[in-house]
This record gives sequence, C-alpha cells and structure tokens, in this order.
Amino acid sequence: RWGAPITRIIAALEREMIPRASRISATSNAARSAAIAIAPHTPIDMIGAGVSPTLFYIVRRPEEFLLYFGRLDVFHKGIDTLLEAVAIVAKRRRGIQLRIAGRGGSTGRIAALAQSLGIAANVRILGPVADTVRDELFATAAIQIMPSRFEGFGLAAAEAMAAGVPLIAASSGSLPEVVDAPRGAWLVPANDPIALAAAVDNLLDDSLARENLSRTARQSARRFDWNRVAEKHLRFVQTIASA
Repeated sequence: RWGAPITRIIAALEREMIPRASRISATSNAARSAAIAIAPHTPIDMIGAGVSPTLFYIVRRPEEFLLYFGRLDVFHKGIDTLLEAVAIVAKRRRGIQLRIAGRGGSTGRIAALAQSLGIAANVRILGPVADTVRDELFATAAIQIMPSRFEGFGLAAAEAMAAGVPLIAASSGSLPEVVDAPRGAWLVPANDPIALAAAVDNLLDDSLARENLSRTARQSARRFDWNRVAEKHLRFVQTIASA
C-alpha cells in the first residue's frame, strides 16, 4: 500500500511496541492471528467494532443504483476492481449507476480510472457525506459493494448489513467472518472484476435474493450493535484495571 520502505518501518514499530502490551483486543480472527504472530504469549480479547443502533431502523426504499461507501483508497479498498466490474456490467446495463461516498484523497484517481474505462457517466463521486446522507444512501441503494484487498475488520460492511443493504464483498482478510456469508453478503474473490460483475448482475436480476439478504444481514449484524460491543469494551478495560 505505501511501498517497501514505509512498510518496513511500520512492521518494525509493530514488532517493537505490540509485545509491550499487557493485554490486546482484536476486532477479528484475522487481526488476532496477526497479533499472535508478533506477541504469541499476550492475552487477546475478541471485541468487534460497533455500529450505531439507529442503522437497524433505516427503512429501505431500494432504487436501481450501486453503492460504494468507505474510505477512498484505491488499492486498499479495491476500487479499481470495482470500476472494472462496473465497466463489464455497463455493457449489458448501459444505465447502471455507481455512487461512491467516503473520505480519502483518491477522488481524482477514481475519476480518471472511470474516464479511462469509459464509464464516467455511470459513476458519481460524492466524497465525504454527513450521517444523514449516508443513511439515505443505505436506504435507497440496490446493492453495496466492498471489494477490499485486505481488512482488519470492515466497518462499512457491518454498517451496510445493519441497514439492510444487500452486500457483495471480497473474500479477503476479516470480511468473510464479519459478513457471516451467506447471511450477511455474497462473497467473491478479491482482485476479480469478472466474478464481481457476475455477482452484481445475478443479484440485480434476483429481487427475492436481495430481500432475503437484506433481512438476514440485519439479523447477523446484531452482534455489532454498539450497545453490545460497548459492554465488551467495558469488561476489557475492567480486566486491565483490576490487574
């Protein structure tokens, strides 16, 4: 993501600092495995990230557009793979629309990629949005897509699930355990625009599958309700304090 020199510096800092912890919390088994590799004898508590309880009460009013909501980091989040997949889908569905929302410095690069793929008219880059706009996007998107190359958790996936947005996610990092497939999302291989495009086509063609996925995703996402996760954080802090 940042190149070899910076990667080596960050890895050295991790190896130096993480073993100093008396206790570690990990958001996923993928993160836990990474921590164990550095600090094999340190106790690790599993505490997922939390989502706002208000997301569970968003009323869905699906429209015919795809959504990417998350950080605008082309390599990490696989946005290049997403745009390539949309270019494939657009050959069959010329009017397909993708809305891209989130913070990050890659807006110009995303626009250039869309232009080079001939889908500039199909892509709308919203950039950072307020929570009210995010909730409206979750209420109206036909499908959210999360094509990340790696994830330590994947909060945007958990938020989409809580809001009942049918989700297609890459099978990378922690995403398979977070999305609890097939309840929370359809999984496709990372870095595979052809597989992603096929999944988008199939899910757009199957309204019943989208409705079922919306319902089961919300059920699965209850484990990420902030009220539940906050209790786990409290117990973690109390354990440290008591020691």
